[in-house]
Amino acid sequence: MTDRDRHARAWLGAAILVGAVLRIWGLWFGLPHPQARPDEVEAVSYALKIVHGDLNPHFFHWPSLHLYVLAFLFRAAVAVRAIIEPASATPPFDHLVLLGRAYVAAAGVLTIPVLYLLARRAAGKQTAVGAALLLAVAPLHVRDSHFAMTDVTMTCLVTLSLWLIVEAHVRLGESLSARQAAGWRRGLHVTAAAGVAGGLAVGTKYSAAAVLAVAAASQFMLAASTPLRRRPSTWAPLLVFLAASAAGFLMATPYALLDFTTFRADLMFNFSHLAAGHGPDLGRGWVRHLTFSLPYGLGVAAFLAAGGGTLVALWRSSTPLVLVLVFVAAFYVGIGSGQTVFARYALPMIPAGALLAALGVEAVSLLRGRVVLVFPLLLALVAAPSLANSVWLDVLLSRTDTRVLAARWLSARLPPDSTMFESGREYVSLAVTSPRLHRWYYDPSTRHFAGATPDMLPGWLVLHRSPLAEYTPVPAPIGDLARERYEVIQEFPATRGEGNPGSYDQQDAFFLPMTGFRNVLRPGPTIVIYARRDLAPAVPREP
Repeated sequence: MTDRDRHARAWLGAAILVGAVLRIWGLWFGLPHPQARPDEVEAVSYALKIVHGDLNPHFFHWPSLHLYVLAFLFRAAVAVRAIIEPASATPPFDHLVLLGRAYVAAAGVLTIPVLYLLARRAAGKQTAVGAALLLAVAPLHVRDSHFAMTDVTMTCLVTLSLWLIVEAHVRLGESLSARQAAGWRRGLHVTAAAGVAGGLAVGTKYSAAAVLAVAAASQFMLAASTPLRRRPSTWAPLLVFLAASAAGFLMATPYALLDFTTFRADLMFNFSHLAAGHGPDLGRGWVRHLTFSLPYGLGVAAFLAAGGGTLVALWRSSTPLVLVLVFVAAFYVGIGSGQTVFARYALPMIPAGALLAALGVEAVSLLRGRVVLVFPLLLALVAAPSLANSVWLDVLLSRTDTRVLAARWLSARLPPDSTMFESGREYVSLAVTSPRLHRWYYDPSTRHFAGATPDMLPGWLVLHRSPLAEYTPVPAPIGDLARERYEVIQEFPATRGEGNPGSYDQQDAFFLPMTGFRNVLRPGPTIVIYARRDLAPAVPREP
C-alpha cells in the first residue's frame, strides 16, 4: 500500500467518524412526542402489524423493504426484552422509533464509504476523499439520517447500485477490448449485484427507479463502442440488470405481486400526490429543488462547487462521470414535474452532488498547480458552512421539543375534568395526560366551539404558532378570544421573534428550518398556554 493509499484511507476514516457523530448526535430528538417526525407513527404501526404475523402490509404508498427491516428489528427487540424482563410487553413507541432511527443513521453512515468507492472509480482517490467528506457534513443527509423513514436507506442503496453499474461498465468494457470471457462473466456478476441493489432501492422508495436510466445508458455506450458484428451479444448486461432488479424489488416488496390490486391503487395515489402538491403551493420541483432543496441540502458553497464540477464532468466526458450525470438528470426529471416538493425528495442526488462538488474543488486546485496544499484548503472552505449548519442542527435536535415541554407542564397542572382547546394540525397536538380531559374543537361555520353554546368557553387555550403556517393555523376569532377573555399562563418559545418562513421546508411538518438557525431556540412550534380569567388566579405560575 502506498502512502497515497494510506492517506486516502485515513481521510475516509475521518469522514466516516465525522458522519457518524453528526448522524447519532440528537437521534432522540422530539421523543416521546409521536409526531416529531411525521410518518414515523405510520412506519412503526405497519411494522408492528408485520411483527404480529401479517406479512402483507396492506399499504404501498411506500414499498415494503423499510417496513420489513423495522419489523425484524422490532422482533429482535421484543425477544431481547423478553429475556431481560420475561413479563414485559412490546417496547414503548419511543423506544421503537429510536431503534428505527438508529438503523437509518447506520445506513446514512454506510453511504459515505459507498460514495467513496463510486467517486474513486469515477474521478480518482482525491476526489473520492473530498466527496466522502462533503457527504459526511451535507445538512440534508445529516438531517434525514435522524428519521426512521425511507429516504436515507434508499439513497444508500441507490448509491451502491450506481457504483456497481459504473464498476461493471468498466470491467465489461475492458473484457470486450481484451476479448476475455472470464472478465466478461465477472462483469455480468457485478451487473447482477448492481441490479439487485437497484431493485432493493426501488423496493424502499419508488423514485429510485432512476437507476434504470443509468443501466440503460451504460448498455447503449457499451454497445456503441463494440464492432457492429458483435453488438447483439453485448446486450446481455441490460437483460441481467433488469432481471436482477425485478428480483430485488420483489424480494423487498413481494406483495406488489401477491396483492397487486392494492399495490396498483397506492402507486397511482403516489403519482397523483406528487403532481397535485401537498399544502402550500411552492411551485414545481424544477425550480424548488434547484433553489431550495439542493443548495441548502448540500450547503450553498458545496452546491456552487457542484455546479463547477458538473461542467468539469461534461468537459472530461469520461464514462463513469457521464453515468453519474445521467442519474442526476433522470432523478431530477422524475421529481421535477410535481408540486409536492419536500426537500427530502432530492436526497438521493446529494451523494452525486458531493462527488461533483469535490470534482469542482479538485479542478480549481489544479489551476494553481499545488494540488497537495491547495486541495485540502479549498475543500475545507467549501465544507465549513455545511459542517457549521449540520452541527447547529444537531445542537437544536438535542434540545427538548416545545411540544414535550408543554405536554409535561399541562399534565402536571390540569385539574380533573378540565376543558381545553388546542389550535393547529395533528402534528402539534400535545400528549397531555389529565384525568377526564375534555378537548374542545372550533367550528368555523358557527364561529364558536362545536357542541357548545356561544357563551360557553373552555377553561384552557393552547395556541401553536410557527413559520409553518400550514400546520399551526390559529383561527382569527380564537386569537381575539384569547386576548379578550383569557390570560397567558405559560409560554414555550421555539424561536426569537417570528422566524423566517423562507428557511423552512414549508410542505413538511418538521419544525426546524433547513438553514438560518440563529433565532431558533429548540424544535417545535412556539406554544402559548392561556387560562380563562376566572381560572387564572388559581393556576401556579412557576416555570
